[in-house]
Amino acid sequence: MTETSGDESMWPVPGTGTPEQGALNVAVSIHRALTSGAESAWLYWQLSDNSVNTFSLTDRAQGASAPKYVAAKHFFRPIRPDSKRIEATSSAASLLVSAYYHEREGNLVVVLINTAQTDQLAPLTVQGLTGRLVSLQTFTSGPSARWQEGRVNADQLSVNVPAFGVVTVQGRVAASIATLARGRLIATGAK
Repeated sequence: MTETSGDESMWPVPGTGTPEQGALNVAVSIHRALTSGAESAWLYWQLSDNSVNTFSLTDRAQGASAPKYVAAKHFFRPIRPDSKRIEATSSAASLLVSAYYHEREGNLVVVLINTAQTDQLAPLTVQGLTGRLVSLQTFTSGPSARWQEGRVNADQLSVNVPAFGVVTVQGRVAASIATLARGRLIATGAK
């Protein structure tokens, strides 16, 4: 998907009550392109401009902290070339989930997008995993804070996704995971 643009520079546009506008829509658009569209790449019209506008992700002043840039970073930073998308589902309609696995590096990335106006707790289950998940990092963004780093306990894989927020979980698998590429990830969203 190339030459995408048209999003306002705020996280969700105030007063809309919907993720269909603003920077959160960048994350939703990437998710939809990679999952429903089965696209292999997604590019915004332009990375930077003199000021952030509907055609650019950031500008010189905001750099990596611009809301639209951060929304894209939830996918662009952790999902490395040669990663494969694996099946990921959510039981909550307002919780979008996608998962990516890099077999050679043993890297698993899960991106969760909450399109609801309330926080959601998302327990994650990975079926077909023959190894153990280790060194799980989280990166959380929402209307009030962006790209907040954290950790998740691999034994109790559960993530809080803020209202109109995005959480990326990145981890490694400590054993052979040949079956994970054919595996399945399930996110169960609960309010």
